[in-house]
Amino acid sequence: MWAWGDSGVDILSYYSPYGIHAYADTGMYTVTCYIQSHGSEPAPVLVSDPSAPWTLRILPDTLVHPDSVVATIATGSRANDWACILPDGSRLYVTNAAKDSVSVIDAQTNSVTAVIAVPDSPTCCVASNSGQYVYVSCPAARSVAVIDVAGDSVVRSIPIDGKPDRLALLPNDSFLYVAHADSGFVSVIRTDNDSVIARVAVAVTPTGIAVKPGGEYVYVASEAGNAITVIRTADNKITSLAGIGGGPTDVAFSPTGDTVYFTCPAAKTLLLLRAPNLLTLGEISYDSLDWPSPCHAFVHPNGQCLYTTSTGSWSTAGPAVIRRSDNYLLGLTNAGKARMAVPSPDGSKVYVPSTTGVVVLGLRSGH
Repeated sequence: MWAWGDSGVDILSYYSPYGIHAYADTGMYTVTCYIQSHGSEPAPVLVSDPSAPWTLRILPDTLVHPDSVVATIATGSRANDWACILPDGSRLYVTNAAKDSVSVIDAQTNSVTAVIAVPDSPTCCVASNSGQYVYVSCPAARSVAVIDVAGDSVVRSIPIDGKPDRLALLPNDSFLYVAHADSGFVSVIRTDNDSVIARVAVAVTPTGIAVKPGGEYVYVASEAGNAITVIRTADNKITSLAGIGGGPTDVAFSPTGDTVYFTCPAAKTLLLLRAPNLLTLGEISYDSLDWPSPCHAFVHPNGQCLYTTSTGSWSTAGPAVIRRSDNYLLGLTNAGKARMAVPSPDGSKVYVPSTTGVVVLGLRSGH
């Protein structure tokens, strides 16, 4: 771990072998590196060879990631599974599986303003791009609940022939794609009348789903099926089906949509593919750094960094931050393990649902 000489130990880089830190003020600082083996206390390292000095590398502010916890919002539940944020960034919606509810959080005050009762064990939620509705998957009830944002209440429930889990909306909100947690299907819902207009067969156990920017394709990651399925939204036909191994769990796109990322926790890797032809661009190994396996990913709104979360054994580490320009793993933030995280639309914050509530990470401008 690293002690930076300004405010004690910086937990941000606690697990980072690279020792990356951002100072708030100019000045002279004494930096100490500690090395800890399993089961032992950290010990300071003395660099005594002047012929091989350490190098202090100054990074541009736009590439430094001093993400720090600025707030923890208590929701009254220890099962905060998923979160989505309205397009204007005003409110955050968090599913509480153990409470059969969705918490509504004011993003300005970091306070819970409402708790909405929904059908059994809600898992995932997604906000419409118009900001009018929030859709919530309720697998135990085999339905998708629709919350009217104006009144923060459930206005209707859409029956699903299966257990709905991950959700994805087209950019114009016309169709909602629903991955089934208990089968190899994705249901397509027409949102203007809540009718299921298609049921697309994909690889078994779809656990991740995302719409390619532009809305022409939907990509599905199937953990148990070890495969990626690409659905063309014009006719809901499958255009590609590729086996990749590693148990892919989630999908994330670059802002331009030309690169697609798949988290593969079984292989402890993040796979990079070219969209839409699924040409392999490379992979990022978490195993080489002894980092927890990635299970969920998103790209920062400005496109510079990629974040991945983990539900692994490192209870204090995550999300991980990767610089997209060179796939450099910058380090781990200290928000704790979580199934997912969601950025604010302006990119200034990241919200991480956890067992303690919702952890809010503050990001530097231009991150």
